[in-house]
Amino acid sequence: MLLIHLLLHTYSYIMLFIHLLLHIYSYIMLFITHITIHLLVHTYSYIMLLSTHITIYYVTYPFIITHILIYYATHILCYLLHTYSYIMLLIYYVTYYTHTYILC
Repeated sequence: MLLIHLLLHTYSYIMLFIHLLLHIYSYIMLFITHITIHLLVHTYSYIMLLSTHITIYYVTYPFIITHILIYYATHILCYLLHTYSYIMLLIYYVTYYTHTYILC
């Protein structure tokens, strides 16, 4: 019984470590994606500012709308990923403490 208990604790710690690694990976990828989109958007907008008034009217105005949509889409994605992470963390803690303090 003690061996099973120790194995379950070891498994829990390994899963927690993997969970933390996935969090770190997701934050890094989110940061890289956000910076990349931000740089692309700004580079494109600066190029458009060098264009003529007609080009600005027909290209940049729709681009500004696209820029706003991308901005809010990335933030919504951030909120969804954070919500998912918190839900997974809550599930982990509930199962861990249920096992540790109620079942054993």
